[in-house]
This record gives sequence, structure tokens and C-alpha cells, in this order.
Amino acid sequence: MEFSQNLEEGDEALVFSGKDECEIIKTQGISNKISEIIENAEEYCFLVSPYLKIWKHLDTSFKMAVDKKIRIIFFLRENPSIYKNKNKEKIKNILNFNKDYNFDIIFIKNLHAKIYLNEKEALITSMNLYDVSVYNNLEIGILIHNKDIIKNIASNIILDWIYTGRNDKLTQKGNYYQLLEDKLIFEKTRHCVHCGKYFKYIEEKIYYCEPCQEKFQSQKLTPKNCNYCTICGEVNNNKKQSHYTCYKEEEKKKKENKKEPLNIIFK
Repeated sequence: MEFSQNLEEGDEALVFSGKDECEIIKTQGISNKISEIIENAEEYCFLVSPYLKIWKHLDTSFKMAVDKKIRIIFFLRENPSIYKNKNKEKIKNILNFNKDYNFDIIFIKNLHAKIYLNEKEALITSMNLYDVSVYNNLEIGILIHNKDIIKNIASNIILDWIYTGRNDKLTQKGNYYQLLEDKLIFEKTRHCVHCGKYFKYIEEKIYYCEPCQEKFQSQKLTPKNCNYCTICGEVNNNKKQSHYTCYKEEEKKKKENKKEPLNIIFK
């Protein structure tokens, strides 16, 4: 593994070239990179930090991610003294912040790691998701680009904490908690049009989760009404598989994905 540049005063990152390309990031670049990881996520984003106090620019990043329907999951530290008055106030502040977003917030016993990742990048760092860390501390981080390593960190390390160390009493179940429980967080999913729950996408014409399908078959019923939009999961009053706006947005994405780059050959 070789250095691709020298880290000098004023530089934010040092890039290693090799099989598992990564960067070492200094204090100035870490907070910006955390915002980029949130904003550039395509499906999911995990934010692991013992402590949480959002700075202004990060709030803007969250709003952008929510508009894109990114699956954002927080993993925070459960302190032994969390039920004391001072810590109760901290929890209250976190809940107030989350009112506008309905993120999933998992409290993990003894959590000390700081990891911020999406599908393409993982930042392992000393910096908490805390405004004081941004403005007062000297921090360092390693940014990983290898997708196999990122997936391994997300699925075999972070998600394992949910089943071994979470505090169910404090857990805030948000928009995607069912995906965590059913281990579908990395899968392509859709909503059952009858009950609204997520299920793994199998093919285009399947709109019901397995329990609902079994219910209809056992009772020899033909489902007539679509109670929920299969794309966004919200209540669907038009009784079709999806809201018209969701359908148009989905069709637009399909057309964009089908577009092939134009190859021009110069002679």
C-alpha cells in the first residue's frame, strides 16, 4: 500500500492507494465528510456515535436525505446514569430533534465507536456526532471506499449490536424499524397494499406480503381494496396499488436507469 500524496498543513485527507483504498481525514474534513455521507446515500445511512448534538449544516443534510427517503438509523450510547435528571434532559433533546424526522434511534449499552456510513463510504473516526467535537477538538478519521468492507461493517458489526446490546425501553422506532427487525434493511422492498408492512421485493406484480397472501388463500378471498401505497406505504385512498405521484416518480427512475451512455468513436 502506498501514499498517493503527502499530508501537509491545510490538507484534509491523505489517500492510500492499494486493494482497499482509504483516506486518513483530519479535523477540518471530518464534519464535511459526515454531511456528504448523509447527503450522498442512495438507500441507507448508519450513524454510530455515543453522543448526539446536531450542528446547523448537519440538519440541512438530514432534510435532504429525508426528501430522498434514505433509511437513516442512529446508534447512540446508553449510559448507566441515563435515568438521572441531567441525562434525562439529553434524551429529551434527542427526542425533540427527532419529532421532525421520525428516525430510528437505537440505544446501545457501552457503545464507544464512532462510525458513519452509506453504501459507498464508511468513516471510522474519533469524532462524536456532537457540535463541540466539530469546533473544539482535534480529531482523525479513516474513510473506507471498499464496498465489501463497508457491507461487512454494517451487517456483521453494527447490526449485531441491535440484537446483543440495545435498550428496548429507550429505542425510538421510526420509519424503518420493521426493516431492522425483519433483517430487510439492505433489501429492495415494497409495502403490502393490504396491511402496509414492508416485504422483500420479488417481482413487479406481487403487491401483498406473505401473511396477507396466505390469509386470502386460506379464506378463499379475492383482495379488492388497496389500503396502502406499495411504494411509500402511506394510506392510499384511491384504492390502486400506488399513489399517482409515487407511480410517476418510480417510472421516471426506471427510465433514467435504462438510459445507456452514448459511445462516440473518433477516427
